[in-house]
Amino acid sequence: MVSSGINAEYFPHFVIVQNKAEFTDTEPEYVEEIEGLYARVLKKSRLQWRKEDERPLVVMIPDQEGERADELKNRMKPNENFEESVKTMRKTIFSLKRSPLTQAKLTEKGWVSLANRTWDNIKNSAFYMEYSRLLP
Repeated sequence: MVSSGINAEYFPHFVIVQNKAEFTDTEPEYVEEIEGLYARVLKKSRLQWRKEDERPLVVMIPDQEGERADELKNRMKPNENFEESVKTMRKTIFSLKRSPLTQAKLTEKGWVSLANRTWDNIKNSAFYMEYSRLLP
């Protein structure tokens, strides 16, 4: 991000977007169930995946009524339409607290060094090794 001529890098946030959500997917009980599932899966993750109230960042986006308009006209419509849901998602994303990637000024050389160390950590993780083993 560029502001006042200074480049700033921030830790990314992990936002879970469920697109083509049906009416039942937007009910509070279902949303709580999905948030609970992701909270259990991501419990030990160091990613920024929580809101300030410790709930996962889950956003439900209903189906657009484009190419499937004939099929969708007979269904129960979610509480928010596509445009309202996208506005909600944008508001959620833009309201997230920014955390600087480093405390020092990040130069291009420093960024490359940080990217190399991050990639080395990924390559050496057990999850990545297992995933690579499963690839053809």
